[in-house]
Amino acid sequence: MMIYKHNYVAGAYKRKLTKGYFQYLRYNYGSVKVDKAKGNEVIIDYALDLAYSKDKVDKYRYQHYYNKLKDYFMDFTLLEDYTDEEIYGDIHKIRQETFDKDMKDIYGSYSLDEEYISTNKLENWNFDNAIMNLIYSGISKKIRYNTSVINQLELLKTKMMIAEELIFLAGDNKQLLTLLQIIDNNELLEFRDKKIVIYVKKSSVHDEATIDDYNHIMGNQSMIESNDSIRKNTQIKIYDNTSVGMDFSKLEKEDAILFGKASSNKTLVIGLGEKHIFSLKNVSFDYFILSTVQNVVVSRYTNIYRNGSSDIPYIIGYVIKEFDWNYDFTGNERITMSLFHYNCLLNEYGINRCRELIKSGEDINNLLPIKYINFYSTSMKRDDFPEFLMDKQQSEVDYKVTEREILYEFINNHFRGRYISCYYNADSIEKTTEDVYNHEHNNNVLVTGLLFDDNVSLKPVEAEKLNKSLISPREYFKNDIERDLRYCCNFLYFATDNIVEAYNSTRKELPNEKIDVGKIFLGYKYVNEDTNREEFFPLYNKAFIGYTKSGQVIFGRRTLQGGKIIINNEEITWNRDNVNSDNGNVNIITPYIDNQDLSKNNEDYRNFFYSYGKNRLNIVIINNKIVCVRYGEVSIPSIGVVLSVTGDYIKRLVDALGLTGINEDYYKITKPYKLDVYLEKPEDMTQEQWDDISWIYGGATLLVENGKNLVSNNQVQIEAFKREGWFHPLSMQTQETQVQDWVRGPRTVVGLTRTNKFFVFVFSGRTKESCGANFNEIVSILEKEVGAVDWVMNLDGGASSCLSMIYKNQLIELSYPCTSDLSSAGMIRPINSMLIMK
Repeated sequence: MMIYKHNYVAGAYKRKLTKGYFQYLRYNYGSVKVDKAKGNEVIIDYALDLAYSKDKVDKYRYQHYYNKLKDYFMDFTLLEDYTDEEIYGDIHKIRQETFDKDMKDIYGSYSLDEEYISTNKLENWNFDNAIMNLIYSGISKKIRYNTSVINQLELLKTKMMIAEELIFLAGDNKQLLTLLQIIDNNELLEFRDKKIVIYVKKSSVHDEATIDDYNHIMGNQSMIESNDSIRKNTQIKIYDNTSVGMDFSKLEKEDAILFGKASSNKTLVIGLGEKHIFSLKNVSFDYFILSTVQNVVVSRYTNIYRNGSSDIPYIIGYVIKEFDWNYDFTGNERITMSLFHYNCLLNEYGINRCRELIKSGEDINNLLPIKYINFYSTSMKRDDFPEFLMDKQQSEVDYKVTEREILYEFINNHFRGRYISCYYNADSIEKTTEDVYNHEHNNNVLVTGLLFDDNVSLKPVEAEKLNKSLISPREYFKNDIERDLRYCCNFLYFATDNIVEAYNSTRKELPNEKIDVGKIFLGYKYVNEDTNREEFFPLYNKAFIGYTKSGQVIFGRRTLQGGKIIINNEEITWNRDNVNSDNGNVNIITPYIDNQDLSKNNEDYRNFFYSYGKNRLNIVIINNKIVCVRYGEVSIPSIGVVLSVTGDYIKRLVDALGLTGINEDYYKITKPYKLDVYLEKPEDMTQEQWDDISWIYGGATLLVENGKNLVSNNQVQIEAFKREGWFHPLSMQTQETQVQDWVRGPRTVVGLTRTNKFFVFVFSGRTKESCGANFNEIVSILEKEVGAVDWVMNLDGGASSCLSMIYKNQLIELSYPCTSDLSSAGMIRPINSMLIMK
């Protein structure tokens, strides 16, 4: 029999499935990252760069390898018939050709040394613990999950007891060691007296367990005590293919015959680790997969997402051969099935009934109708939400239409205001009722919004305040004690991994000025609630939203003027003439410096840097945290400011911070410090109005200001955005997608109508179902939906754009978010901040 189906590929999917999306021009696998989307030219091999920084690689071979890599990724169209796993195999060949005998030193897998062995011994030899240790081999217990929504542990135990032969696909060398230790112990009935076959690779492409690993383990008594059970019952088989994992289409005949026996209950196949999730996809026999979930592609396949958390989920999944995986899980469009949903079917109907239903041609989707309301939730139970149950529909499109109708009716029956959910033709700015799910219509935009009748309660939530780099809104509300019906949207800009990477790339020769990833808010902040007061520097001249203690929403702009900064009780003051100036003992330098001139010449913004502060003490500050201190020039940060002093102020700050010199005129801070900022109030506010402020968050874009449309055409928009600083090359470095471009995209806006009613709208984009909107189209659609508007402010957009409802602790997306590095289309992504509304 054929052991794999006609649609089998060596890996997750062929890259041609991503054509037309940013993902097509990006490659991110193992230690290699390539990004040619949005005008980028990024090629990074993190493992090689680390080895190079440790002098393990000479400059000639380092550059030679990167030149080969650049040639390989010159044209992505030549790679579209390959999977990422196959491409990584090609990269492995380039590495072998370039580095030869040094390969292991540069790219070698984790070493099974004495320290690892002593800290990872199995102590409790029961089946459950053994399996969990097998899955989590080498991973700290502090970041392991206790439970999983894909957990067929009992079924695994039953199947192993029945089976006479077990075939394991070993993941990495740590899992191989744990597996051999379990077999060697010979205490578990599920393993005892079985014929066990373990497949290892001839040579590793991406940390697969190899025959060398096996020989190393078997030759070390501290790893394996007796060897008797292993020698007696275990056969080691070697496979060899050029892609990551095992390629079933390239197996030797003898191995194909062995896997063919897996169609009976007497032989059981068990894959270990993420690589073998896709090695086994669309084989022609039943199998188990035991793995952690760390890669986003695995998340899309399983529907288990880490959501920015450091904790690592796991799966014990069972896949029957009838599950024919023809579903698109690239994440660029709606995912309609996942391993989680398959396992829900197994749990509800049983294995034999599932086989019958699939063979009869039954639409699997009709068996799980609740998934259409909240596909990405793994905790939403049908019986808890009778108001959202659907009857069986004829097609995917019918389910989508019914879902929108159910939510529309529910929200408008429970909301003090009006909920809008409709499609517009973005060209004509008219509502459309044509087949909006026909992917040939690429000029339709999904518009979802809330217009509040009464005063609205607004609550910003920041990841930093939760001691996180990112918030998963879905997880946040699942654990929230408040159960009222609420709504949330993404909020303001933050430094993504890509932005931080770009920031550091302009400082390759300035390692002391580089920053770590996480918790960086890109804008002005002022919080004045009870005993909690905090204020950040405004970086440019960008827009803000504020909320008063009397419950009013306000909008405006904030640019730096005079103020004071207090560092460990040392007070430093300046006036507005000292901002972006050379002529004071105290100067504050923001990335808005020379905005008028620099906004005209920004073509090479990615490589732009601006040095400042010769013969001065300069302190780089980001979000009220000191990044570096130097006597001499520093690079002005795109996401922070420079406090630059001379004269007596130098000694005062040296003493306050306990500065000691390190290298190249940089200083180390030896004292704990507290840094507080106090800025002059905005000129257009009275002191009474300023005292009434509860909070202000800035760094956004005004589209309408006091009733004036700032984006009525492209030229008007350019001038307005220039004034705010969006065309400054430093500001452009803070945007993965250039906000000021006259293009359609996913957008989130908030504002006030002429009658002072608050609204929030999301214009979904970057998918075949919704094209997004440019700013002129947004204002035109808003005027049709809510009437005349006084204020409209654009929030963070792109993959962050999402409007959601929270009901019974479940988050349900109302808009249609596009994909991100951490999520899939239709799913809210982890974000730095969000705005809760009720």
